[in-house]
Parts: sequence; C-alpha cells; structure tokens
Amino acid sequence: MLVVSYANQTPEVGNFILSLRRLNYSYKILPEKNKKLGLWLDYTDKIQSYLDFLSTLPEDKLVLLCNAYDTLAQKRADLQHKSLTIGVRRVSHRYDYFKLNAYWEGKDRPSYEVYPEFGFCLGKVKELLPLLRFMLSKKVPEEIAIGMYVEENPWITLDINSSLVANVTYREFRYIVGKKDGVYYKLTNTKPCFWCAIHGNLDIIRYHYLAKKILSKDFNPIPLSSVGTFWKDKLTVSLNRYSLYIALFLLILLLLLINAQSFAFGHV
Repeated sequence: MLVVSYANQTPEVGNFILSLRRLNYSYKILPEKNKKLGLWLDYTDKIQSYLDFLSTLPEDKLVLLCNAYDTLAQKRADLQHKSLTIGVRRVSHRYDYFKLNAYWEGKDRPSYEVYPEFGFCLGKVKELLPLLRFMLSKKVPEEIAIGMYVEENPWITLDINSSLVANVTYREFRYIVGKKDGVYYKLTNTKPCFWCAIHGNLDIIRYHYLAKKILSKDFNPIPLSSVGTFWKDKLTVSLNRYSLYIALFLLILLLLLINAQSFAFGHV
C-alpha cells in the first residue's frame, strides 16, 4: 500500500512522515500549489494533484489518500481490501458536509450521524480515479463532493468502526486512551491505523498528546506561534469570504442607530 498526501514541509508533516517510516509505509508527499494565508484557495488543486499522480500508477495499486498536517500512523494497515473505503467524522461543525440517506438503504445505520471524509480514502487506483474525476467535476467543497459520490455508490465501505482512521473532534477527546501498545479509541473499541486530530488553539493539546504517545521521544513539538498564525489566517480568509454579509450587517446596524437617534431627538 502506498500512502499519498498533499502537503508542504512543517513540524506536523515531519511527525507524520516519521510515524510512516517507523511502520515501514511507502509514501509520497505531493507539494501544495496556490496556497495563501495557510489555507487552500481551491480544493481542486489537491484533487487535481492526486488525479495526475495516480494516473501514473498501475490500476491495481492499493493507495491511501491521506491527510498529513493533523495525522499520525500508529499501526500497519494490513486490511483485507474489499472495496473503496472512506473515513468518516461523527460530528460536523461546518456547513460543508453531506448527510447520507439513500446510502443506508438495506444497511445497519449507526445510531449517530457519520459524514464521509475526503482526508482518508483507501482503494485501488482504478477505484480512486472515478472518485477524483467526479469530485473535480462538481466544483463544490470536497466533503460535499465526496458525500454526493458515496450517496450514489452504496458499494463503498465507510470506516464507521475506525479500523482505518479515528477522526477525533474535541468532543471525543474523552474517548482516547493511551496504552503500552498504542492509542485506542474507546467509542469504537479499536486501535486505529491512523489518528487525525485537527490542531489549532486548544486542539493542539490533543495533537501533542497523541503524537507523544505514538512517537515518544522522537516527537517534534509544534511551535505555539504556528497555532496563532493558523487561526489568524483562517479568520482573514473568513472575513474575505463573508465581507459582503458583514458590510450589509454593519449598514443595517448603522441605519438602526440613525433611526433610533432621530426618534430620540424627535421626542426631546
């Protein structure tokens, strides 16, 4: 199996590579393109890079498309491949996740909602290429695009038991337990092959906990300054994205204040 990621060199990516090497994973890190303010301007850059690289590989080659910045490997993924397998998140904090319905027809639906996560896709090249082409054609955020693909292809396997990866939100941190042989996810009673813990502000504490448990003395700490930069950049992008709405809100607020002041003077 070949692990393929899309990232530039940072302390987090260094930890990710170190965790792969310790377990003898083969890997390829594709360099990011058009990245400003610490965030991707367009998810199509990543999808296109994956598509271009996978097109050079044999169609039966088993590949894991995997996040790098917030991910660590702790176990060999010696899974018997049956079909394209996609990681999931159990809690969605954003608008750009797709809620599955038709996919669950004839299947045992979990008691909690799960959302397909593009950060972890395990499959043969001939299974991944149609997924990437579909996502590229939709021109919507990647998590919506992959959700649409899963909804239309019920043969896909969702990693609802976290055998492949545990995507841990801050609400699930209480389910993490460190043991001598690795870090376990109590919610599904598994030792996942990969951990994904989105870092930033308080979330960096969770990332440090996992990384120290898995890498011990080889762990490379993340400078706290990078966390501040992450959120500063994210705020800047958000302000740019919602600038029109912010301007309209401020204009309405100003008009309300003017009307209130006029009303007050009219009753003096």
